[in-house]
This record gives sequence, C-alpha cells and structure tokens, in this order.
Amino acid sequence: MLISGMFVLAIALLGKAASEIAILKSRESASDARLAAAHEQMRSAEEDAAEWKRKYDIAVRETKAALEKVAASSFEKDFQEMQEMLQQLKLEKEKTEVLLKEKDEMLKAKDDEIEMKGKEHEKMKSEFQKLESERLAQIERAQRHVESLYSDWDLLPLKTIKDPEAKKPEGWDDKEYIPDPEDKKPEDWDDEEDGEWTAPTISNPEYKCPWKPKKIKNPNYQGKWKAPIKTQSSNFLPTAYDDSLAGLQWIATHSDGKGPEPWINEHADLGRVILAGESAGANLAQYVAVQAGAAGLCGVAIKKLLIVHPFFGGREPDKFYQYMCPASSGTDDDPKLNPAMVPDLLKLKCDAVLVCVAEKDKFKGRGVAYYEAVKKCGWGGTVYCHESKGEDHCFHFFNPGSENIGPLMKKMVDIIQLD
Repeated sequence: MLISGMFVLAIALLGKAASEIAILKSRESASDARLAAAHEQMRSAEEDAAEWKRKYDIAVRETKAALEKVAASSFEKDFQEMQEMLQQLKLEKEKTEVLLKEKDEMLKAKDDEIEMKGKEHEKMKSEFQKLESERLAQIERAQRHVESLYSDWDLLPLKTIKDPEAKKPEGWDDKEYIPDPEDKKPEDWDDEEDGEWTAPTISNPEYKCPWKPKKIKNPNYQGKWKAPIKTQSSNFLPTAYDDSLAGLQWIATHSDGKGPEPWINEHADLGRVILAGESAGANLAQYVAVQAGAAGLCGVAIKKLLIVHPFFGGREPDKFYQYMCPASSGTDDDPKLNPAMVPDLLKLKCDAVLVCVAEKDKFKGRGVAYYEAVKKCGWGGTVYCHESKGEDHCFHFFNPGSENIGPLMKKMVDIIQLD
C-alpha cells in the first residue's frame, strides 16, 4: 500500500510537473510570438529608417546640387557684373585721360597766353614809362619857361622889400678869398712865357658874407593873391556843364599863340585836342564835344572823344542827379542824361569816338545805347566800343591790379594814335 501510495503520489507529482511544463511551454510560445513580433517591428522600423535615410540622402544631394547650381549661377552673375564694371571703369579712365590731356593742352595754351600777355604788358609798361618820362621832361622844360608872378613879374607887391635907406657899411669886406700875402713870385718866372703872375688865393679872415640891405615890411603889401571864387547858385548842375564848355572856349583863345597862358601858347597843339571823361566826366566830355560842334567853335580841333563807363540816365529817376539839378527829371527825357535824343548829336565835333563799358556795370546798357545812337546819327566820324569782361563800373580805380586794365589802356592808346 505504501508502494502504491507512493506511486500515486509520484503520478500526481508528474502530472503537476507536466502541467507546469505545459504552462511554461505555453508561456515560451507566447514569448516567442512576442519576440517574433518585436523582431518584425524592428525589421519594419529598420526598413522605414533605411527608406527615410535614402530619402534624406536624396534630399541632401538635391539640396547640395541646388546650392551648387545657385552658387555657380551667382558667381557667374557677379563675375559678369564685375566684368561690366571693369569695362565701365576702363571707359571712364579713357575719358578721364582724354579730359586730362585736353586740360593740359588748355593749361599750356593759357600759360602761353598769359606769357604773351605778360610780354605785351611789359611792352606796354615800358612804352608807358617812356611816354611818362617824356611827359615829365616836357613839363620840366615847360616849367623852366614859366615865369613866377612873384620874382619875374611886377604884377603883385612883395611882402617885404629892400630898405631903400640902407647903405653898405664902411669897411664891410665881402671878398671871400684874397691873394696870399705870404706868397711871392718865383725867381724863374718869365711873364712873357708864363704869363702874368698872380698870387694864389686864401680864405679871407675878414670875410663877412655878401652884404645885403635888410628888409622891411612893404607898406603896399596886400597879402598873397588868390583867384577870386566864382559866385554861383546853390545848384551844382548845370554849372558843371557850363564850366566845362567855358574851359574849352578858354583853351581856344590860345589858337593865335597870344592867349593868357604862355605855356599853352608855346607847347600845346590845339590842332590835335582829345577830350576824355570817366563816369560823370564822360557825360560832360560828350556834352562839350556836341556843343563845340553845334556852336562851330573855332581855334581847337577835337580829334578823339574817349567815353569811359559813361553815366547816362534811365527810365527810373536818379535821386542824386535830381538833388544836384532840381530842374531835371533825373530820367532819360533829360537831354543831358540821354544824348541820343539831342538833335545836335550829328554835329559831334571830333573824328573818332571810343565808348568803353564794363560787363557788370549797371550803366552798361546806357553806354551801349549811346554807342548805337552815335553810330546811327550820321555825324561823319567812326565810333568804337570796348567791353571789359567780368568787370564793374570804374574797376580800373577800385581794382588797380586787374588784368583787364592793360587791354583797356591799349585800346585807348590805339584810338589816340589813329591818324
């Protein structure tokens, strides 16, 4: 029984073990299935990863190719732009070289012109200095002939006179040198061969200088003579016009060589008179030339009239001129301010007229209008016009260093020297 019990127990244990083994196998199969599924999932994931890697590699290659293409395209564009820029710079360089060459040629021409003008200026300066020296020499020669009113003429009483009662004192020695009393005639002196012997002179110890009678006050002295001041109205104009014309008429009184001024009688050539004026003076000069012709003034031959930067009237009233000449409107309806409206303009008494104007002068237009009027009036002479570029009214006074003064002077000299 014991053995059969043990046998039954063994059988039971074996059954339990078989059951547990079956359970374990079942669990193993499930594990294997799960493991297989896991392997399958891993394989699928690896395939997906491989696919994504393939697609990534393709995208990377395409992106790289695209970038390389873009880079190549950009470089080519930049290179082309750079080539165009270099070509443009080359053209600009060539243009610059041409401009620089032209500039150098212009500068060289300007230097040559400046050098030539410098030589002309030096020549003119030399001629001017020569003329000035001759003028000063003529003045000096003339002054030698001018007799003083106080020394050579008995026109005016002297301030002091010699004392008529004064007499030379006795014993007054006015010999500065006397024969040397200690010197004797040499023994071998022959009067026939050597001439009459005279002792050498020595300073006179008794010399008191030349005797002159003392001077006393002149009882007839009336003071130093002065020309009387002309009485005139309080208006400056037209007095200046009248005085200017009267001055030329006074000059004409010397035509027979018997005028009141000896210097003019002896030295002035009244057959070659030149009238000139600048600004307001130009206005006066042309007025005198016209009036001299209209009146038939004899005794002077006006050859040239130089009008420099003339002052003539315009449409707007000139307040300053009105102040000096209250009877005038101060505009171009006044014949003195607008010579073009004067009928006697064609009676202008001269052979040639030079009208000088300045480019920036506010009176330039009036000067040019005067030039045109003279040219059209039929007066029978020749009129010239000279314009100073870039200059203003009376620039030769206010800017004595201007390079335009030389041409202006040359033009005036050329006109004066015309036959």
